[in-house]
Amino acid sequence: MDKVAADLADRLISMFTQDQDGHRACFGGTERMQADPEWHDNLIFSECFHGGHGAAIGPFHQTGWTGVVADLIRRRHGDVEAVGDVIRRIIMEPEQ
Repeated sequence: MDKVAADLADRLISMFTQDQDGHRACFGGTERMQADPEWHDNLIFSECFHGGHGAAIGPFHQTGWTGVVADLIRRRHGDVEAVGDVIRRIIMEPEQ
């Protein structure tokens, strides 16, 4: 399950990180967002994304579930415990 969770986290995070060409999937074909330095680092945490290429297609004023991506990034870089570690600790520790 840890490998599945890591793969899903990688896929979600990759929608917001730059690819080898410096493009972000979340910006889709919007040239200003892809190329303009004033806009390129302003990430869109939209409510919906295209299932094939990851471009933001939903309401931009609703971040909803995409807020979890920030948590995934923090966990990936060790700022907070991995979810699997938290669950294991809860299961393994006796109630007090």
